[in-house]
Amino acid sequence: MVLHPRQHRSDEDGAQDRQAAAEGKDTAATLGPHLVTADELEPYHDTDGFLRLALTAEVNGKVIGKDLLSNMSWTFEEMVAYASRGTYVRPGDVLGSGTCGNGGCLAELWGVRGAQTPPPLTPGDTVTLTVEGIGTVSNTVVPGTAPLPVPTARKRPRARPSPPHPAAAAANTRRRPPGGGARRTAARAC
Repeated sequence: MVLHPRQHRSDEDGAQDRQAAAEGKDTAATLGPHLVTADELEPYHDTDGFLRLALTAEVNGKVIGKDLLSNMSWTFEEMVAYASRGTYVRPGDVLGSGTCGNGGCLAELWGVRGAQTPPPLTPGDTVTLTVEGIGTVSNTVVPGTAPLPVPTARKRPRARPSPPHPAAAAANTRRRPPGGGARRTAARAC
């Protein structure tokens, strides 16, 4: 299965909204075009257990990145073992392995090149990801919804009394017999 996370969007002014739709959001990733089982990929394993699958990333038909899955630092089995430390990985869970090297992530390319080439995606651009033996997914960028306004942070004074703790307030409202507490204390002290 090919996972296509959509992380960045540009507004009409070309201003970049960083992590506008991060990978964790419901609408931020495409999975497809179909699932394959581990045995279907067995012919692609090299002697070290890595998958020799060609990957390409294109924007508007122009290849911006290509690599081999076998150039990863860890096998999928090792990544699943690592991801499952301290948590459960169950059938149906989806784990992403990262981007196509040599240009699968625009922000990485911009950092290496020191310029925004290729340019940020804009509505109408089509991104196509292909993984040999699995298939191809394509998505066309559409205008996003306007973000909801968020109030700016306010600096608040720190010099104000704290409200009483609920347990302390409850203890102060208990009825005590007049002088009862003092007599018991005096009796214990003797």
